[in-house]
Amino acid sequence: MPNKTGGLDEWTFEGGNLSNPLRNGWQQDSVRKDDHVVIEAYVHLDPRVKYAVLEHVTLTSTGETFPSRNRPMPDWLWNLQRIFRAHGYSPI
Repeated sequence: MPNKTGGLDEWTFEGGNLSNPLRNGWQQDSVRKDDHVVIEAYVHLDPRVKYAVLEHVTLTSTGETFPSRNRPMPDWLWNLQRIFRAHGYSPI
C-alpha cells in the first residue's frame, strides 16, 4: 500500500475462515494480479504493525464487493432469537 513518503508498505490482511469468503461469493479468480481494490479492514492498534482483519474488498473497476467474514445476521433472525429468549429457550 502507498505510504506517506511515496513508497510502498507491505501489509498482512487476515480474512478469517476460508469457507466464509467462499460462501460470500469469492472465487479463486475474484481478484487478479494488478486489479485495483478498495479494502475495508480493522487495522492493528499499533500503527507500526502493518496488519489488519479484512472486512470487505471492492473491485474499483466493477464496484463489486466481496465480504470477507460472515454476513451480518438478518433482522428476522435477531427477532426470532429475542422471541425464544423471552420464552426461556436458548438462542439458536
